[in-house]
Amino acid sequence: MLNQQHLSAFAQHLQQNLPGIEAMQILTTEGLTLLSEANDAAEDQISALSAMLLSGASQLTKCLGSSQKTNGLIVCCEPSAYLVTAMNEDCMLGLQIPAEMGQPGLLTKVSSLINDHAAALKMIH
Repeated sequence: MLNQQHLSAFAQHLQQNLPGIEAMQILTTEGLTLLSEANDAAEDQISALSAMLLSGASQLTKCLGSSQKTNGLIVCCEPSAYLVTAMNEDCMLGLQIPAEMGQPGLLTKVSSLINDHAAALKMIH
């Protein structure tokens, strides 16, 4: 299990560095919510989209013939964009952001912020 204080600190750090976040959810790869900063309707939507998008990104990578791990995926559906990325082998991050933020550089920035907190975001089995 992840330490709730570490998750909250990471979420706060993410919001400080990406002030346009509309909703955020950290989930296990099985879809269990570990941290949610979203209203109920957005939470359900981000949860479903995160699982679907991460699976889709993985399948897309395989179809393109790449053996590298997928960093994540951004899908824009005006007025919002949805970003999903693996945080580690056990967890994923789903974000709802304004569509204009949904640029490829954002995924790189989010991945960098995750790497900054990698030690604190490991699951303890």
